Amino acid sequence: MKRVKMNARHEYEYIANFKVMQNVFKAKKIDKWMKRFWDANYGGQGYDAVGRREGAVVDTPATITPVTGRSGSGGNLSAGGARAGGKTPVGGHRSGSAASNEAVQLLQGQVKELSGHLGGLEKERDFYFEKLREIEILVQQQLEALEAAGKEDETLRKIQAILYSTEEGFEVPEGTGAIDEEETF
Repeated sequence: MKRVKMNARHEYEYIANFKVMQNVFKAKKIDKWMKRFWDANYGGQGYDAVGRREGAVVDTPATITPVTGRSGSGGNLSAGGARAGGKTPVGGHRSGSAASNEAVQLLQGQVKELSGHLGGLEKERDFYFEKLREIEILVQQQLEALEAAGKEDETLRKIQAILYSTEEGFEVPEGTGAIDEEETF
């Protein structure tokens, strides 16, 4: 659980977490039958998420804020007014706010424009990710073929090193030696 990035927000972070999960499944020899594994290992005890994360804090999503106590005459919530989990969705125009209708419309226009830009950037990111993924698979296949023939290609090793390099702040899953990852996307 130390290797899992609990605050994953991007696809590459989800994929890194998924690879950690795949490696654990492979190490535990879990091939297909999750139900059988669950039945064999679950003792009926309660699940302690914080304990499993070893105290790692998970941020609250940006669309949810904690419910705060109200002061004044509206201090008590009426029956049915409290939500499970103590969270209230954020967003939307609220009556009595000081923002004028023009300012709200201007901001909504900016949100639409930025959402359009974001969509384009996500498509571009996915396009290049797929290209890199194809290169990764091709390099891996070539390296495996060369290994089988007892040969080695330094250029392919360097390409693979570039593909697997990370930026500062990204945690590489800890492992003892190279693990042959079988991709099952």
